[in-house]
Amino acid sequence: MAQLVLGVAGAVVGSAFGMPGIGWAIGSAIGGALAPTQKSYGPRLSDLKVTTVEYGSPIPLIEGHPRISGTVAWCSDKIEVENTTSQGKGGGAESTSYTYKVNILILLADNEILGIRRIWSTGLASSSSKPIS
Repeated sequence: MAQLVLGVAGAVVGSAFGMPGIGWAIGSAIGGALAPTQKSYGPRLSDLKVTTVEYGSPIPLIEGHPRISGTVAWCSDKIEVENTTSQGKGGGAESTSYTYKVNILILLADNEILGIRRIWSTGLASSSSKPIS
């Protein structure tokens, strides 16, 4: 608001000298320097529940190389990561976004396996699976 008011005042003073555009620019710059920075915050998660294994759930015995889904055996609490960015020179508007991390232990098989050929991930935005490289 201060930027607009000082811009108009600068234009009025500048028009007395025949340069309202320059007065507007100077007034707006002074108003922008005096105004507090704008801050915006992104959405945050209040609940995050990860499905875990129940007692008595089967853990597969694997032979060959089938495509299987893992069983979540343990997961940590969510870890919130705050990322604040500012736009413009000298401060400007600040924007804060949040991402979350979770540590997960996934059981694949009850027996010893030689290795894993490929890990597939199904994205939330699409229904198709894609390999993780």
